[in-house]
Amino acid sequence: MRIDAREDQTAARVVGQAGARVGGAPTRSIVRLEVTDRLREWAPQWDALVAQGDPPTPLWRSWALEARDSSFLRYLLVRRGETLLGGLVVDLRTSTGLRTPVVRFPQECATSLDLLSTPGHEEVVAALVAEWFASHRNLVVDLFDLRPASRLPHVVQGNVTITAIGDAPYVQLPGDFGSYLAGRSRNFRSGLKRDRRRLEEAGYRHRVLAPDENGVGLTALYRLHRMRHGDDSDFLPWFDTFARIAYAGAAAGEFRFDVLARDDEIIAIEAMFQVGPYINDFQGGRDVARDAARGAGTVLVAAIIEDACTRDVAELDLHYGFVSWKRRFTDTVRPVVRLHSTRGWAPVWIPRAKRLAAGLRSATPGRSGTAHKAAGDA
Repeated sequence: MRIDAREDQTAARVVGQAGARVGGAPTRSIVRLEVTDRLREWAPQWDALVAQGDPPTPLWRSWALEARDSSFLRYLLVRRGETLLGGLVVDLRTSTGLRTPVVRFPQECATSLDLLSTPGHEEVVAALVAEWFASHRNLVVDLFDLRPASRLPHVVQGNVTITAIGDAPYVQLPGDFGSYLAGRSRNFRSGLKRDRRRLEEAGYRHRVLAPDENGVGLTALYRLHRMRHGDDSDFLPWFDTFARIAYAGAAAGEFRFDVLARDDEIIAIEAMFQVGPYINDFQGGRDVARDAARGAGTVLVAAIIEDACTRDVAELDLHYGFVSWKRRFTDTVRPVVRLHSTRGWAPVWIPRAKRLAAGLRSATPGRSGTAHKAAGDA
C-alpha cells in the first residue's frame, strides 16, 4: 500500500485539524507512506529515528523487531525519496470474533511510545499515518504504553478514549554515585549499606554476563522470574521471543544481563537494554525462596546505577509495575496511558448486538436468569 502527498498540502490539512502553525516556504516534494512487513534497507534510518526518542524505545530497534514473528508486523514508513522522515510499527491482525482489523503495538515494547519523526516533519508524518488509519472502514485500535502527550490520538481519530495505566519510574543520573545516594532517604541508604555488606560477606558480587553467557542469563532469568511471579507472569509466555531479542541485542552491543552472583550461583538478575546514554531495566528476577538472598534485588539495582554513573549514562528507565518498590530509587515518574479507538459500525455494534442477544436468550421462558442480569454480566 502506498499513499502519496505533497508535503505542503499535507501540512495544511494538519493545520486545519490540530491548529498547528507551519512556518517557512512550502516545499513541493512528494512524500510517500509505504506499508511493509520488513524494514530491509530502511533499518539504519529507522534505528536513527528510534535513538532520537526521549527516552528511546530499545525494543523498536530494528534488531529487536526482526527477532520477532514478523507475519503480523506492519511498518508505516513515511519517506521522501531515499530519506525516511518517520513512521510507526504496529501489530495488525483480524479479530476472529468481529472479523475486523485490530491494531496494537508489538508485544512488550516498553513505555513512552509515539510516532517516530525527524525534527521539522512531525506534521507530514502524522498526516500520512492518519490517512492509513482512515483508509480502514472498520478498525479497532488498542495501543498500550503511550506517553500522555502522544500525537497518536489525533492520528488514529475515530471514537478515541484515553485511559491512565500507571506511572513508570525513571532515574536521572547525576554522574557520580555519591551524589545519587545523597538524594535518597536515610533509611534507603542505611538499608542498602547493611544488605550490601551482608551479601558481600556471603560472597555475592555484582557482575555483567559476557555476551557468550546469554544462555546462562536466560536460564537464570526464567527460573528467578518464575519463582517470584509463577503462573501470574505476563512475561513468561513471551519468553521464547524475548530470548531471540536478547541474543540479537547482545550481538548489536545494546543488551546485557546484570547479576548478583557467587561463582555460578545467581540470586538476582536484570535484563538491561542500552540505546545511547539511556539504559532500560526491562525485566528481572530474584531468589525469594531463601532468607539469605533478602535485599538482593535492591543491592543489584543500586549496583547497576553505580556502574551507570561511571559510564556517562544519563537515565535509567525502570518501567511501570511494582512502582512502590521502584520509587525507593527515584522521585521521578512518567505517566503511561492506553489509547482505544473504534472506527466504523462493526467494532461498535457487533458487541452491542451480542449483549442484546444474550439478554433476549436469558429472558426466553425455560432459560435461567433474567434479561437484566444477563445484560449486566456480559
